[in-house]
Amino acid sequence: KGDVSMGVTRESDGAQLATIEWRDMWFQHEPAAVDVIVTVRLAEGSGASEWRIKVNNRSERYGLYEVHFPWFNMWPTPERYDASVPWYNWGHLYPRIAEKQSGEYSSYTWSMQFIAFETGGRGLSIAAHDPQQHFKSFTIDPGTETTLTLRVPDGNKPGVGLDTTYPTSVEV
Repeated sequence: KGDVSMGVTRESDGAQLATIEWRDMWFQHEPAAVDVIVTVRLAEGSGASEWRIKVNNRSERYGLYEVHFPWFNMWPTPERYDASVPWYNWGHLYPRIAEKQSGEYSSYTWSMQFIAFETGGRGLSIAAHDPQQHFKSFTIDPGTETTLTLRVPDGNKPGVGLDTTYPTSVEV
């Protein structure tokens, strides 16, 4: 149960802002326990979009442990894209990526907050613009998902949600 609303507005600088809101969602046996608000901002004439998520949690029993955002279902297609990741303080290119790759930022094995894809001379990057450098993980599982996972501080406490965080850039 709950209400879903969505819309697109134009900001004073010409940017478009898409908003999707899921309000008063049931969680377990608690009615109206959770709201999720997602915004995607696209500056006029830009190939870069800024994605943000906010989760309001009113649960008296559960906290929010982690958020998978953005999450791309069934993408990329196996063996169709080359994937670049910041691996071991350098980088690694997985040509025609077909197997799952994942890593945790900030660590030696995933030293920057991005992943990039390319096929046929066209590319897409997904980058967390997080100046506070929160712990997060990246997953590429071709044919299944590509996602950035943010652990929520104090997520084991009832009622803990996620305030609007840094933008994640999805850019062509």
